[in-house]
Amino acid sequence: MEVCSFSLDKPLAYHYTGKFEAPSPEWTHLTRELSDYEFILVTKGTLYIADHKQRYEVHEGEYLLMPPTVYQHGYAASACTFYW
Repeated sequence: MEVCSFSLDKPLAYHYTGKFEAPSPEWTHLTRELSDYEFILVTKGTLYIADHKQRYEVHEGEYLLMPPTVYQHGYAASACTFYW
């Protein structure tokens, strides 16, 4: 498990939130650069997401706080639903 640290010199900033529902069982998370921390709470199914260091399998009722990364991507298909 990786430990995340935050600077107490700068306040936290809220940017976006939303609810995502996979359009089909063949859906895979998009590939992108993640410039901020992202909190993901899975409410249905399993999310298969990775960064440049590690793969994560986030099940229903579990959450992930993903740190900024140059390579966020899905690695398996899933019909999941999550808040981000």
